[in-house]
Amino acid sequence: MLCLIHTTPIVESNKILDSFAKMMQYPTAVSLSHRLELKGIVPSLVTLNILINCFCRMGQITFGFSVLRPKILKRSYEPDTITLNTLIKGFCLKGRVKKALTRILTGDTRALVQLLGKIDDSNAVMYSRIIDCLCKHKLLKEVTNFLNEMVLKTINPSVYTYNILVDALCKKGKLKEAKSMITKNMVPNMVTCNSLIDCLCKLGRISYVWDLIHEMHDSGKPANGIRLDVYTLNILLDGLCKGKRLKIAQGVFQDLLVKGYCINVYTYTIMINGLCKQDLLDEALAMLSKMEGNGCIPNAFTFEILICALFEKDGNDKAEKLLREMIARGLL
Repeated sequence: MLCLIHTTPIVESNKILDSFAKMMQYPTAVSLSHRLELKGIVPSLVTLNILINCFCRMGQITFGFSVLRPKILKRSYEPDTITLNTLIKGFCLKGRVKKALTRILTGDTRALVQLLGKIDDSNAVMYSRIIDCLCKHKLLKEVTNFLNEMVLKTINPSVYTYNILVDALCKKGKLKEAKSMITKNMVPNMVTCNSLIDCLCKLGRISYVWDLIHEMHDSGKPANGIRLDVYTLNILLDGLCKGKRLKIAQGVFQDLLVKGYCINVYTYTIMINGLCKQDLLDEALAMLSKMEGNGCIPNAFTFEILICALFEKDGNDKAEKLLREMIARGLL
């Protein structure tokens, strides 16, 4: 193979290296790239990007940077967004997010900092990746600093980027900070709305949900208003049930049926769980029948909720009947 590659243009060699990388044969790709150089084949930026990717995938981030400094910069290649994205992804895969952020923002790696200034909105995926990693590691202060850095570089974060941060803030119960994101340049979408509704429900502030929807609608964000989908309504129903506002949940649920919403198995299961938590087992069983009558097939989780609730309340016969039915359907 090496003899064949020696007589093949670098473009073809890159295809072979890329194939090894896609097959996760990273050591083979790295070894082959070294042998290509020994044979006098000069690597292109594409070759070196593949090499960086292999090192990052193997968790050898330091070697990835060693490709950047002496090989890419020495050859006067201009690192592109693929180079930067690959290195950042490598840091995130290894959970070394703080180190990645430090390298990018402090100028430890000059080429990366210079490259950041050239990235425009079309490459917001890179920024979203960094912010997503920071949020997953609960480094919210660093996220805010990074967003400010983006603004200073006149890079406008996309709604996707903002949604990552809004969701992270909501999960930390920081509703005020999450809502403040919307007051900036962000135009929220349903993903934003879902995160905020979920946060309000978990904080027990159910009455604020409709206020939020009307507020967002009145402010024209988004311009065509908030259109509640079944996922949003499931969040709301789950919040109402867990907040011991079952009657309101039942009213909302009934309204959904009347208005012809496409209610799914999760919607029914949420309601069944809510009824079971209030010891309304007969109503929960009736909901199961209604569910199937409307052509919605219960899943294993639906049955498990009912069976556990029945056993707890000494409804052993009914529980065993459901258990047999569950087995017959291949759900156990």
